Amino acid sequence: LDALAKRHSFADRLVTRVVRLAVQGDLLRAVEGEDWFDVILCARFLHRATLGELPRLLRPGSGLLLYHTFLEGNAHPTGEEHVLRSGELAALFRGECDILRDDEGAIEDGRRLTFFVARRRSIG
Repeated sequence: LDALAKRHSFADRLVTRVVRLAVQGDLLRAVEGEDWFDVILCARFLHRATLGELPRLLRPGSGLLLYHTFLEGNAHPTGEEHVLRSGELAALFRGECDILRDDEGAIEDGRRLTFFVARRRSIG
């Protein structure tokens, strides 16, 4: 990620965080005191306890959430804690975000994933 940021001349604005998520509120506490984020990227990861916190971290009016993870119906991973239901992200975030993309597709090994993009609405 750092190399990509340098190549496209935004390394000085790149902020990354590695945090341990266990319970609801952990994500908000991990970035407490930070400004809003322009982009949040989540790839092949699902932590249900903090999923609903993501829109509050995005810059109002322009912040983008890019989410890409496994859907139910695959041989692996399985279980509600590891996979999303079809349309689940749109249903969860439509109150705070404009849904720009909510697609589903299969990768090379046949597993189904969601390809989701949402922009946080302006406040007020």
